[in-house]
Formats: sequence, C-alpha cells, structure tokens
Amino acid sequence: MEFVNLYIQSEYSLLHSTVKLNNDFASRLIKDQATSCAIVDNDSMYGAIKFYNLCKVHNIKPIIGLKLSLKSNYSYNNQVLLYAMNYDGYVNLMKLSTIRKSSKSDLNIDALYKYRSGVLAILPASENETCKLYLNGKVNYFEEEINKYQNIFEELYIGLDLQGSGKHNVISEFYCIKNKYNLKLVGLHRVNYMKDSEFEAFKLLRCVDMNCNSYTPISSEEFWNYASREDLMKEFNRYPELINATSEVAKKCNLEIEFGKYKLPSYSDEIENTQKYLHDLCVFGLKKRLTDKKVDANKYIKRLDYELKIINKMGFNDYFLIVYDFIKWAKKNQILVGPGRGSGPSSLVSYSLGITEIDPIEYDLLFERFLNEERVTMPDIDTDFPDNKRDEVIKYVGQKYGKMRVAHISTFGTYGPKGALRDIARVKQIPDLFINELLKVVANRPSLKECYDDELFNRIINENKNLKEACELAQVIEGIPRNISTHAAGVIMTKDELVNYTPLQPGMNGLSQTQYEAGDLEKLGLLKMDFLGIRNLSIIDEVVNEIASSEGIKININKIPLDDEATYKLISSGETDGIFQLESGGMRNVLKKMQPTNIMDVANVNALYRPGPMEMIPEFIECKFGRKKVSYLHKDLAEILAPTYGVIVFQEQIMLIAQKFAGYTLGEADILRRAVSKKKREVLESEREKFVRSSMRLGYDSKISNHIYDYIVKFANYGFNKSHAVVYSILAYQMAYLKTHYYRYFMANMMSSSINSVNLMQTYIANCRKHGILV
Repeated sequence: MEFVNLYIQSEYSLLHSTVKLNNDFASRLIKDQATSCAIVDNDSMYGAIKFYNLCKVHNIKPIIGLKLSLKSNYSYNNQVLLYAMNYDGYVNLMKLSTIRKSSKSDLNIDALYKYRSGVLAILPASENETCKLYLNGKVNYFEEEINKYQNIFEELYIGLDLQGSGKHNVISEFYCIKNKYNLKLVGLHRVNYMKDSEFEAFKLLRCVDMNCNSYTPISSEEFWNYASREDLMKEFNRYPELINATSEVAKKCNLEIEFGKYKLPSYSDEIENTQKYLHDLCVFGLKKRLTDKKVDANKYIKRLDYELKIINKMGFNDYFLIVYDFIKWAKKNQILVGPGRGSGPSSLVSYSLGITEIDPIEYDLLFERFLNEERVTMPDIDTDFPDNKRDEVIKYVGQKYGKMRVAHISTFGTYGPKGALRDIARVKQIPDLFINELLKVVANRPSLKECYDDELFNRIINENKNLKEACELAQVIEGIPRNISTHAAGVIMTKDELVNYTPLQPGMNGLSQTQYEAGDLEKLGLLKMDFLGIRNLSIIDEVVNEIASSEGIKININKIPLDDEATYKLISSGETDGIFQLESGGMRNVLKKMQPTNIMDVANVNALYRPGPMEMIPEFIECKFGRKKVSYLHKDLAEILAPTYGVIVFQEQIMLIAQKFAGYTLGEADILRRAVSKKKREVLESEREKFVRSSMRLGYDSKISNHIYDYIVKFANYGFNKSHAVVYSILAYQMAYLKTHYYRYFMANMMSSSINSVNLMQTYIANCRKHGILV
C-alpha cells in the first residue's frame, strides 16, 4: 500500500506555499519511495510544466491538478480539486483556469459540466461547501448539491484529511452515508510547506499577500507540512480504504504531454502553397534590393534558393511570412523598424523580404549561424521598434491572427535576498535603520548563504535577534515567486487556440497572457517572438520627423550613406555621448585609438569591448596600424582572420575555421562552436577527437590540428555574433550621422529624453555650448 499525496500546493500558489519545485523536493519524494504525487495550485497552473518535467526526470508519475474556487448558493469560496486523467482532461483544466482567471463573474458548479471530460474531481470535506452542508445538518441541500457533482463527474471522490482536531468524527460521518449516496472516499493530506520549521515563513507569505503585520492561522494550517509516507500510513492506519483510494486515483490519472513538436502559426488560410508564395515574394524583393548594386546576381540567387530550400524543409515558411507581414504593416504605418538584431540578419531571405536591412553576402554572414537543419531549433527573428510604438505592432498581430492565438508571456518576480528581507522587515516591523544597515552588507549577492562568510554581516545579525530571525526566514522564501508580470518583449503565437497548450489570463494590449513562462512554452513547441521597444529607435524616429517638419528634408534612415567621412570623424573623436553602444568612457577611449573608418571597424569595437575579448584590443589596434605584424597559427587561417588582424572576433570565424581545417559543413561547425563554448570536459575531448581526425583526413598533421582546436576552444566564449555586431553598429552609425549633420535636432531630443537626469543634462548642455549653440 502507498499513500499518494494528492494535495500539494507549490510555490506557484503565489504567497500561499513555500514548497519549491526543485531537486530537493524531488529528492524528498524519492526518499519516501513515492511513485506518484499531485499538485493542485490555487486557480492557476503556473507550475504545471515544471512539476511535470521534474517528476519525469526522477521517474515519479506526475499528476496535474487544479484547485478551483467555485461560487455556490451558500458560499463564494467553494473549493474543488480537479485532476487530469488524460490529455483531454489536462486541456479542460487549462480552460477552467483560464476562465477562472479571466471571467468577471464567478464560476459555479454547473459551469464545470462543459469541461468534465477526462477530469477527476475530489471535494475536500474541510473546504468544500457541499460537504459542509451535510456536516452542518443541512441534508436536503447536501443531496441537491452532491447530485450536481455526480451528474458532472464520472469520477468523484470526497477527500478526507486528519489535519487538525475533530477529523476522525468527520470521517465517521461520511463513512456512514457513503453507501446511501454512492460516495467514493479518498484520503488527503494538504501540503503548503515542507518542514515544521517553515511554518513561520508560510505565515509571513500570508501576511505579505494580505498586506498585514500578523496572521492568525486556522488550526489545521499548523499541520499543512509535508508528511513522510511512513507517517501518513500511521496517521490513516484506521482507514485502509482511504489509503487505497489514493493509489486508485493515481492509477486513473495517466497524462502524457508532448514536447519538442512545433505548433507553428499559419500565415493565411487563403494561401494554399506558402512555399511558392514565400519564394515569389523573395525573388521580387531580391530584385529590388539588387537594382543599384553591382554584384554577381547568380551568387545571390544561389544563396536565396539554398535558404528557401532549408526553410521549407524545416517547415518555417509561415513563420517568415508572418514576420514579413507585421514588419510590412509597421513600415506602411510609419513605424520605424530596426535594421535587425541577433542572427536574423544572416538570412538573405530576411533581407529580400525587408525584415532586415543588411546584405548578408556583403558582410560575409553565415545563414547556418541563424538556421541550421543539422541542429533543428526554432528560427529566432527578434525585431526592434521604437519603444513608444511597439504596442501598436503587437495589437495588429493580435487582430490579424486572432486574440485566442496570440498572447503575451508571463514572467515571475521572485524573492531575492534584498526583496525577502524588505518584506520580512515590513511585516515584522523592523525599523528601517536596522534593515538598511543589513541590506548594505548583503549588497548584490545572489543568495544570503554567501553572506554568512562576511564578518560584518555576522556581527550585525548576532547583535540583533530580529535581524537574525529575518535572515533565517529570508533563506526559506528566497527564489519563491512573489508576483506575476509580463515578459518585456515576448509574444507567443500558434495556429490553434493557445488555451489548448497553455492556460491564459488577462494581459496587455487587449490580449491574454500565458500562465506558463517562456522556457515552458518553448519546450511545448510554441513559437515565441520578441517585439522589442528600443528607446534609441524612438530617438532616431523623433529626430527624423522633426527635421522633416522643420526643414522639409525627408530622411530614409536605412538609406543614408554608410561611408560618410564626417560621421566617422565624429565617432573617432570619441564625442559619442548619446550614441547607442558608443557612449561609455571606456568605449570612447577605444574609438579614439581605433579610429574607425567603416562599419566593420565599429562592429569590431562592439564585439571586442566586452569582458574577455577586451584584453585583445591593444594587439588588435597595433596590428591595424601596422605597428605589429599580423601572425597566424597556420597560413590557411589568413583568409579567414585577415579582416580582424589575426584575432578571432566573431563566432562565424570559428565556424569557417572548422570548415576549412576539418571539412565540417557550416551546420556541423555551428554545432561544434556551441558545444565547445560550454567547456564541458567530456564534450571537449570527444569533439577534439572528431576534429583532429577530420583535419588529418584533409592533410593537416596531428600537431597543427590540435593547435587549431585549442585555438577554437580558447575563443569560443570570446567570439561575438557578427550579424548582431553589424546591425547594432549600423544603428549606432545612424545616430552618429544625425548628430553629425543635424546636431541641434539630435541634442534637443537627447535633452528632452533626459530631463530627469541632472548629470546627462549638464553634459549635453556643455556639449551644445562647445558647438556654439545656445540652450
């Protein structure tokens, strides 16, 4: 016999539980030889996928449940526990949670009928109003209500617990009537904290939730701790039927959730052949792009055909068409779109469709860095919009593709050390003077555990009993979600209604937002798109509009010349305050020494000016100006590394080296780059063996092959995404161009947007005066 715990509430019953869904939780279940268990969080399913995967990894059967608050004729807080017996049941739970979170009117018992398929229900006698009707002697009302439940659910149980006083009497009452009303009974043990010592932390969370300074728990709450299998068997030893029923319920719940299979949205039901439609759009767009370019058109056509073949093979035609569609809409509605970001600009398809603004062939960008059929992952085209117009694009996407198919993504604000201590201090009414002194010592440490090595920290808490207790409580609630908010940029899309894959709740821009976080959604195969609001694009947009209205000069910022000497002179002078990515003091010093004269010079600086590769900047500059001779490990590296003076700056160079020296396809080379960047010993050794073996087949000896491999490993973490460096350098150049040629408009905008920063205002005013401009 096994007592299966069917009533665990996790940290995702926000501010109602300290039970963290982590390996410690799984280890406790394993220690108790648990073969299955369930979570039933309050009205939500935030943690369902995390719980499911955690259990699966540890060979424990996960039972996904939902604790639902219903309205009855007798109460607004009628509790029922619902469990998914299969995938239909799981979908119905997601729909019920969505309704409960979204509906302005309360759910009642009758509303459950539509969502009964695949759902098992337990009425917890201690909390369910129907059960309380019988216990309070209102038998007629009980009969009426229990009939409703029995007509809805084929699998219905009364849940009986022994937490608190008088519970044996309750069990006896239901044993007496179970045959009369054809009731099935099951044992319950509610869990809201793992150890007795966490009870104080549990009460603290309840105080935070209710915004009060003290919380008086009901008597049973003192027994809502996790109990071992052995303890539960002893507790229920008089009621073997209740123990057996827990296993019976577990056997009836057999949910399997599918992961990894893409559930991509559809561009249009009216277009039967999206492959041909995408091809035709790209061919038309590429011809427009090449109109004024003196290039080998065949090279472009060959690359375009190659990319389209891969995109079609991977099933991403609709994805590119959707991105093309909302970017086209934005441009038609005078919303500035960024030149690109991430690895998306590596695609000629994206360039042909107008999704990105840089020619990947001109800048030697590799499509495999973006999309790789040998490493099947979702394409990732993130898009930049002005931060004051981003929401307009999201609203359009919601209207075009359906509000039930498009949603924002939820994210959780979790307790860090400082946040935990602040809430505890507020509830415990610890004076600000004391808590602020402690917070200064805690500083930005990610965990309070690290603070106990600090002598000052120990002195402070040992001198103040309240602070010591606060730190003990804070360690319990660290990492627990405190609140739910909206992902800064992420939007999720799918072909079918999203509620079939994730529970929802009200969100922004007239859309819902998912209850699942981004990582869970991606595991489920749902498409995430990032719509980023960039302040620098707003600045460019506002400056260009002001120039147009004041001087009648219309500037297409994506068509300004990228070889303007005056602009590079400004960048090389280090006078880059207000310029995206180029305004820090250290960056200005590098620019003065580097003296950029083209976009790739700026891109090199952007890629190198980071912890790690920064140490290579002096050598890079010396080689650039010929003060030091460029050297290579092998002459065959020259063609790849000559543009960066013998230094690996970009990830794409690592891929090209692997292709050159070991005959890797660019797809294999990207997999190698990713693998070695993780620096796992077993991976490094297996990849070395493969690389050296392949290199020797191409005629390189073992010694140089190992040297080259070590070289790749060394720079795998240093290498930067070239396409991202190029597009963001172009964005910086665009701002520098406006500052160079339309200084007054640029600086007026910078000052308007920095009105609350005294330091910035002083800097900008001083710069204007230097240019002879009166502010």
